[in-house]
Amino acid sequence: MQSNSRYRAGSTRRLALQSAGVGIVAGFFLACSEVLLAPVHGATSLWPVKLAASIALGKGALTGAYSPGTIVVVGAMVHFALAASYGAIYGVIMRYRAREPRTSFAREAGLGMLYGLMIWAFDFYVVGAALFPWFLEASPLEQALLHAAGYGLPLGVLCRAATQRLGAPSLRMYSTVRRAQARVSARSGPGRRATGRAALGSRRTSG
Repeated sequence: MQSNSRYRAGSTRRLALQSAGVGIVAGFFLACSEVLLAPVHGATSLWPVKLAASIALGKGALTGAYSPGTIVVVGAMVHFALAASYGAIYGVIMRYRAREPRTSFAREAGLGMLYGLMIWAFDFYVVGAALFPWFLEASPLEQALLHAAGYGLPLGVLCRAATQRLGAPSLRMYSTVRRAQARVSARSGPGRRATGRAALGSRRTSG
């Protein structure tokens, strides 16, 4: 039983690491979308990077208190760390869906986009409202669309492929091990009981 728990924990860790990598890829799509669309509403292309950096540096990241180099490095680190974390969480949540042999692009895209919307709501209106109120200055509609289509969409599609490659074989192997253990227990159990009864009978006869 303990070996089964270790096996399942190891499988979950591997899937979380692979999904974190998928999250980084999806985070790259989101970052590109943010930077390209920032000038549309009059902001500089560096504004999304400043917003990410402000999580670690505070509001000074938005007011010119730090050099552009520092802003870019810190902003990228924060952004991709969050993207990897959210990707790992999504991969673990979706792990048991790897048993489904068939799926549709629209379904995976929809689940990913829904997850992206949940991240947007959590980041901006729970964490942001409590700790980083300047997050609320960003356009809600724009950010919702970017998180859904720029992060959630690629995450859902790519993460599904990752769970099918890693999660499904792990689950099948785990199930095979459990069935083998059950067969061994079923075979050895009655034999041991019969041997025990025979030994007890021989003792009584000899006595």
